[in-house]
Amino acid sequence: MSRPVGFLAICFLGLIIGECLAQTCVPDSAFPSCKCTISGGKDDQKVIDLSPLRKAALKANDTNNQYQYEWKLCDALNLPPATGSCTTAEAAAVCQNDRGIWRSTGRQTNSSFEFSSGYWHVRYGEGEKATQPVGTRQTRAMLMCDPLVEGEFKIIAESDLTYALALTSKYACPAKPSPPAPPPHSSGHKLSVGSVLTIIFFVVLIAYIVGGAVYLRGARGAEGLEMIPNYTFWTALPGYIKDGVVFLFSMGRADKSGYETI
Repeated sequence: MSRPVGFLAICFLGLIIGECLAQTCVPDSAFPSCKCTISGGKDDQKVIDLSPLRKAALKANDTNNQYQYEWKLCDALNLPPATGSCTTAEAAAVCQNDRGIWRSTGRQTNSSFEFSSGYWHVRYGEGEKATQPVGTRQTRAMLMCDPLVEGEFKIIAESDLTYALALTSKYACPAKPSPPAPPPHSSGHKLSVGSVLTIIFFVVLIAYIVGGAVYLRGARGAEGLEMIPNYTFWTALPGYIKDGVVFLFSMGRADKSGYETI
């Protein structure tokens, strides 16, 4: 091998190894088969989130309209058991309809994200086994970013029990992760201890005044200011307060100004 050719081969191999090592996507705990976080620093993290497309199965025919395919993102397909292996129990992600018989071409429980040839792919393994040729079906779905497309699904090719699909969608575009949702707030405001004590004070005060007035009016025939409960005490209270303050500041000492000099 000449030196230029050897150098180019080494560079090409280095690019392949570098691409594989640099690009990984960690599956999400809630949606491991349709959402992942691309490796990178905390500030460089991006997320691929296909979960908005999980509501309904994506459907497409092959180029010859011989086979029909259904692909369910995040959740398992649930077709009638009599029609084949595409049931919830089998956790089928992608299924192929061959003359009325549905065959699983990959499971949700055996999924992974892979980066290849400039595109992210979702791989589904452990599909239905085949006898001719002998092997297990699997699916590789290429994710193509288009900010203007909701979700378009098409069949690319089938080779050696590997089914190549393509999904063009705005959800296939790596994006910055959404900020965490704020904690839910209760609809009402929680009262503080001071507010509760204030409410209790005024409730007791109103009950004291109204209840006492009704009692004095009915039991003693009181009228006007006499209907105020303990009226004498409340009118004398300012004087009691004044005497207490004077006594406090005089420290109990008697006023000598009232005594005659001997």
